[in-house]
Amino acid sequence: MTDKTGLFVFNNMADNDTISVILPKYGKTFIPVKGMEFIVVTVRSSAHYSYNNNSGQSVVIQKDRMGSNSTLDVQAMLQRRTYSSVAELLKGQVPGLIVSTSGGSASARMGGVSSINSSNEALVVLDGKEIGTLNEANLMINVHDVKTIEVVKDGAGWGVRGANGVIVIKTR
Repeated sequence: MTDKTGLFVFNNMADNDTISVILPKYGKTFIPVKGMEFIVVTVRSSAHYSYNNNSGQSVVIQKDRMGSNSTLDVQAMLQRRTYSSVAELLKGQVPGLIVSTSGGSASARMGGVSSINSSNEALVVLDGKEIGTLNEANLMINVHDVKTIEVVKDGAGWGVRGANGVIVIKTR
């Protein structure tokens, strides 16, 4: 629960902890806490998530509702934090996108009732060409070359191939 201003405060977090913020009807997001002594999460409206990092800087995580698409400005994200791969960058950034990493491999799928028990992965498109899965993208793309990533949750415009969502990556 929050106080009257919508403020949560978490202390004593470990580098491998992740905070999950879930708002009924609006979606969820995950905040990785690696390298932070404390995190202050403020929910200011029904569709706005932000957190304060150690320097006190407010960082907006997501402004869209669960059902809409999300576009990430990767170059701006890289100025705030270092990421070693596209999968690491995507993890916890888009409500409804579940990114898993294990043993050097990565996968991405859309959450929700229809896909929660499914292993069907989102299609990854690089500069207009279908390349397959997030694991394949992770192996071939340097995260520092990425300009934007758009997550198309309903796969609109991609037909059956996009039924499990589409991750559209544009490089510089």
